[in-house]
Amino acid sequence: AGVSFAGASINVLSTINPADIESIEVLKDASATAIYGSRGSNGVVIITTKKGTKGHDNISYQGYFGFQDVSKKLHLMNAAQWASLRNDVQASIGQTPSFTAAQIEDFRNSGGYDWQSAAFRSSAPVQNHQLSFSGGDERSRYAVSAGYFDQEGTVLGSDFKRISLRINYEKNYSTNFKFGVNANYSNSIAN
Repeated sequence: AGVSFAGASINVLSTINPADIESIEVLKDASATAIYGSRGSNGVVIITTKKGTKGHDNISYQGYFGFQDVSKKLHLMNAAQWASLRNDVQASIGQTPSFTAAQIEDFRNSGGYDWQSAAFRSSAPVQNHQLSFSGGDERSRYAVSAGYFDQEGTVLGSDFKRISLRINYEKNYSTNFKFGVNANYSNSIAN
């Protein structure tokens, strides 16, 4: 599920603040086609965001800060092991080995280079902050939320940031007339 902007593909679901989601419903087959026409022929995902509730006002803050690491690095051969393996393969098919015993010993003594440590970041920070206000009375309901998410990836040069603001307001003027506004702003940057 992606949308192309200026040659880059963006997953539109990543722009939604997970703390704003009340429910997710998947419609498929005839039910999706009946409501959404040909655009729903492959199925439809309906995401309902939170609304205010009548009777009481709520102010809520949720947040966390932490660090993430690569859970397991691959066990790789060093240069001396690779050179020995290449020589063995070449010898098994009748070719002259590429590396001399002295070169393999030099590889063993050099210590090599850990390419995984060069590519991965250790203790990459991640933080998430959510602030929401909601409430209502007999005739109206409101919900306002703001969120900030910042995650530095475990691979160097990768990160994801999202700033979001959502406003949901609904007012019943009579049994036949209801007015509502549901607005969402989201700015996501993924590298």
